Amino acid sequence: MTISRSMLTTLLVLLPAIAAAQGTSTLTWRDCQETAMRSNPVLAGYRRSLEAARYSYYAGRSQSLPFPGLAVSHSYARNGSVNSGPADNFSFALSASETLFSLKSYAGLAVQLKSVESADVNLRAALADTRKNLLTSFITLLYAQKKIGVMENIVAIRAKSAEMINLKYDSGRESMGNRLRAEAQLAQARADLAQARRDLMSAQRGLSAEIGADDFVPIIATGTLLVPAAVSGLDIDKAALSSPSVLAAKKAVELYGLKIKQTNADLYPVLSASQGLSWNGVSELPGNRAWSLGLSLSWPLFNNGPTYFKNNLANAKSVKQKAEEDYRGAVLSAKTALQSAVAALETNIDNIATVELLLNAARQRYSESEIQYLSGTMSFQNWEDVEEELVSSEQTYLTSLRSVNLARNQVDSLLGIPLGD
Repeated sequence: MTISRSMLTTLLVLLPAIAAAQGTSTLTWRDCQETAMRSNPVLAGYRRSLEAARYSYYAGRSQSLPFPGLAVSHSYARNGSVNSGPADNFSFALSASETLFSLKSYAGLAVQLKSVESADVNLRAALADTRKNLLTSFITLLYAQKKIGVMENIVAIRAKSAEMINLKYDSGRESMGNRLRAEAQLAQARADLAQARRDLMSAQRGLSAEIGADDFVPIIATGTLLVPAAVSGLDIDKAALSSPSVLAAKKAVELYGLKIKQTNADLYPVLSASQGLSWNGVSELPGNRAWSLGLSLSWPLFNNGPTYFKNNLANAKSVKQKAEEDYRGAVLSAKTALQSAVAALETNIDNIATVELLLNAARQRYSESEIQYLSGTMSFQNWEDVEEELVSSEQTYLTSLRSVNLARNQVDSLLGIPLGD
């Protein structure tokens, strides 16, 4: 099983099924993605923003539809004068009005539709960012779980070394100082193991937060980290245009371009039609009927002052120009970041190959030196150097595995690979 289809060889090989300890939750990478899709609060917030943008667009579209607005009124009045007695007056009216043409309304609707597209791009960017954060936490937990095993192995190495040195000390072939140093190294290894267990709890907390779990339950991540493949044949200049930050900046340019059109629409008239029927008289069902029918052409001139339109249009153009520069900057930054991320991935892949060779060599040297030290043909200093090399190599290899997978995760994030892919 791969972490994702695009993450070609960063594999999460499922471990043999084991009974999880009470109060823990065992999750695969797929489980984490599915849970985060449902529960991650950041994603939920962006989904709500997209819904709000859609509802705003639907409301604006409803206003732009050629559907008349209807109104019904009924009134009663009793009035009189000095020369006449009081009289009842009833009236009943139906009226309808409709906007036949409003360029500003149409331009505003286009802005709202573009806002929906921007919200959708923001959601996709959030999916990519959530995937990056979630996978970082998942890799960190796998690393923390594996590190406990490595540290336990180091404790065993240090304990065996201390036992060997004690035997040689008891036989008079080793110094007290070397014996004390071996005991100190064993104590340090045990302290490092305790720290690794604390780090495991922190990693579990981190993954629990990323999947959106309100109540903390210790998580066991099932899988292992392997070396991913390099990204070969990638066109950096082309791929950078698909970066979430670039897509968001591009939508901003399009949005502000439409806002210029919306501002220009202030110069155009609004054509509307109205009609009505009314009845009035002295009874509740008046018989005097009247009707009206009209067209209205409203042309705003110097609304909000003589220089308002000029300055408002200049402001809209300046905002769009800034958005264009932001887009240009986003493209340049994306190209640089992607190039650096790909280079970092390739460097990590090269490094881990060397680190693995050094680890195999350290294990072999340790096996050979153990016999030499016990037989007295190797000094304590040389023995300690060999042991320290093995301890360091074990930790370095595990750290390098984490680093190379995080480097691939960074590349995928810049390419905009979303959660679930």
